Amino acid sequence: MIKSLISDYQPIIALVFVSLGATLVNNPSLMLFMGYFLTLLSLLKLMDLNSFAKSFSKYDLITKKFLAFGFVYPFLELFSGLSTIALSNSSVSRNLTFELFFNQPKLIGFLIFTIGFIGSISVIKAVYYDKVNFKCACVGGNSKVPLGFVSLLENLSMTFMGLHLSLNY
Repeated sequence: MIKSLISDYQPIIALVFVSLGATLVNNPSLMLFMGYFLTLLSLLKLMDLNSFAKSFSKYDLITKKFLAFGFVYPFLELFSGLSTIALSNSSVSRNLTFELFFNQPKLIGFLIFTIGFIGSISVIKAVYYDKVNFKCACVGGNSKVPLGFVSLLENLSMTFMGLHLSLNY
């Protein structure tokens, strides 16, 4: 039972530890951790974009209606993660690219909030209302991670992080 649970959640466990390690050797903060975590999550989704979009369309409210969103989502998540890393890293050079794309904390916060909020509603509806038994697309389309608490926690974290960025920067 425990061995199966660890096996199912192995990608998430690995992401947490790699994100935590990268955060601790850099500039420890929750925002930096989330930046690394989102960036790595997007990488796993981008490794097989077709499988991710297909799996995501089973429960995501937007992707159910517009499959194209399943192909765009990992790029939004990547931008959110990189932006969060850039905003929490004071040593990033302030060039024109940074100013135009990454130094927009309210816009980035709104994007992360929106993604997290819609994701939270999608997971709540699928798992707790419709009571479906899907695999989470959060670590790519061919994952064994069950859709549920971990997915909801990830999306709620994004929601609150986005709200924090929007209100405090």
